[in-house]
Amino acid sequence: MADNVNSSCRNSVEGAGDDAVCIDVMRVYDSCGSKDCLEDMCVYFAVGDQPTIDAATSVKIKDTEIIDVNVELEPMPFHKGYFTVNITYYFNVLLEVVTQTTSASTLVKGLAVFTKQTVMYGSEGSVKMYTSAATGEETENVSVSNLPKANVQTADPISLGARLICNGYGPSCTLCQYIPESIAALYGGTFASSGEKHVLVSIGMFSMVQIVRNVQMLVHAYDYCIPCKECKTTNEDPCEMFQRIKFPTNEFFPEGQHCQTSCGD
Repeated sequence: MADNVNSSCRNSVEGAGDDAVCIDVMRVYDSCGSKDCLEDMCVYFAVGDQPTIDAATSVKIKDTEIIDVNVELEPMPFHKGYFTVNITYYFNVLLEVVTQTTSASTLVKGLAVFTKQTVMYGSEGSVKMYTSAATGEETENVSVSNLPKANVQTADPISLGARLICNGYGPSCTLCQYIPESIAALYGGTFASSGEKHVLVSIGMFSMVQIVRNVQMLVHAYDYCIPCKECKTTNEDPCEMFQRIKFPTNEFFPEGQHCQTSCGD
C-alpha cells in the first residue's frame, strides 16, 4: 500500500475557508528587460538583389520588422537552478536604394541577424510529467520534461540608420550561420555569398525575457467566470451607429495636449 505523502497538505488558505482552489499555472521565476542598440549589423541579400546593392550610390532604411525569434534554453553546469537563454532575432530590413544607372530609388529587402545570451534563474526540477493527448480516435500518454520555459516579448524595432560599405572596409559580411529554411524562403532560398558592396544597419530594440515553470498553487476563489450579459446582434443602420462613436481627438493630437477652444458637436 502506497504511503500517503499528502497527509500534512491542507487545501485551504488561512481565513478563506472552503473558497481555496488548487490551480495549474505558469509561474514567472525570473525576468529581465533589455534596451539594445544593435549597431552596424550586416544585411544579407538574395542572389538576385545583390547586383542592385553593388550598383548602389546610397541607401536609406525604410522599415524593420522581426520575422522570427529562436529561443534555446540550456542548464548551466555547476549552477543548479540557473539556465542559459540563447536568443536569435531575425529582422527583415526594407531599404531604399539609389543606383548609378537610375535616379529613381528601388526598394530592396534583406535579412539581419542578431544573437544574444543571458543567464537567468529557473528553479530546479528533474521529474517528468505525463498527460493524456487525443490523437484522432485514440488517446495516448505524452511525456513532457519538467524543464522551465523561456518566453521572449519584443516591441516593434526602431530603424536608426543604414550605411553603404565597399567590400574590404568595415566588418566582414560573409554569411556563415545557419538560416532556417522558412526564413530563407522569404528571400528566394539562397543568399549572395559576397558582393562588391554591403550594407550595415543600426536598429533599436526593447525586449523582455521570462523564465516560467509549470506549478500548482493554492489561491482564493470567488466564482466561475460566468458571462454577465447576453451577446446581441444588431441590424441597425451603420451610419447611425457611426454617429454614436466619439471623435478620436487623441489620434490627431499628442498625448497631454488639450483643446483650448470650444469644439462643437
